Amino acid sequence: MKQESLISKYDLAITLILVMVNIRIFSLPRELVRLVGNDGWLIIIINGLISFLCIYLIYTVVKSNGYISLNDLLERNLGKVFGGIIELIFVVYAVFFTSIAMRNFIEVIKNYLLLRTPTEFILILMIFVGTYLVRSGFDVLIRYNQFVFWILYISMFLVLIFTLKGADFSNLLPIFHNKFTDYINAIPTTAYGMEGFVIAYLLIPNLRDKTGIGKVISRSTIYVTLIYIVVTVLCVAVFSTEQTKEILWPLITMIKTINVPGSFVERWEGVVMALWVLFYFSTFANLYYFAADVLKKTIKVEDTKISSLIIIPFIYFIALFPQNIAELYDIQTKLMPILYFVLFLVIPLLLLVVTKIRKGNVI
Repeated sequence: MKQESLISKYDLAITLILVMVNIRIFSLPRELVRLVGNDGWLIIIINGLISFLCIYLIYTVVKSNGYISLNDLLERNLGKVFGGIIELIFVVYAVFFTSIAMRNFIEVIKNYLLLRTPTEFILILMIFVGTYLVRSGFDVLIRYNQFVFWILYISMFLVLIFTLKGADFSNLLPIFHNKFTDYINAIPTTAYGMEGFVIAYLLIPNLRDKTGIGKVISRSTIYVTLIYIVVTVLCVAVFSTEQTKEILWPLITMIKTINVPGSFVERWEGVVMALWVLFYFSTFANLYYFAADVLKKTIKVEDTKISSLIIIPFIYFIALFPQNIAELYDIQTKLMPILYFVLFLVIPLLLLVVTKIRKGNVI
């Protein structure tokens, strides 16, 4: 029996959603408001469309090559040497993404919950919890996604309903009042918020039923886009654009403003932290497994139990590299758009062209 068991299209959908709606949703409204004011929802729609095209491009490449793994896909079309280099770049991306997100996660935990707990202790704890899940195997990871998905999004839906009480949707007016260049500049700056879809390279080849994948991808992307739009619109409606751009984590602050008379929940900080942990850990565990799986096949080790251990020190030291939250966001802004462009546009297009040439389908 192969190590990765076949999964359903439902598993594909929920996993894509879990990794694409990551902890950046807590800070994205501030970034969008600073760039385009109350028109942030428009940028989210554009980025949602870009994400769909990227995932569909990945699907097309994988399908054209007979649903083989990313490692086989790269080595078949680009050769063992160059393909191996690209494989390592994918590993570096996944490790870098999860490490930066880990530091972001820890900063929030320390700010709202564990004020005196050393960063290193929280970091080591989260890494080892993630490593335990990753070493448990692909099947366990998928079952974890199935369990967390409904807890996370039912809770999120109920919390967002409570925020409607203090919303003033006139704060969203006027619309389309920015320069065209402002919209163009905002797209690459915020596009990488949904980029966890790289895990599609792992999921699609392991689908039990490979029909109708395009519909699953489109519906998942629409769902993710709507979530980001709702959160951004509510933050602006509750705080206004001027306040939102000054709040480091608008979604957290918005949830903390909830006041429901007679509610059994007295301190919403606990709800905030529970959502924060689930949002982060879902993205972290899935991309950690993706990195371990690709690295396993690249360096030819037996299974992800070994490759996941190799990755641990890299996550630790990269997460500790930023000195503060400002430096963390500066690193994200400078590096992530470049990685996004190379890994999700250039590489898939190159693979698709090489596949067509290899099969003699290019005139």
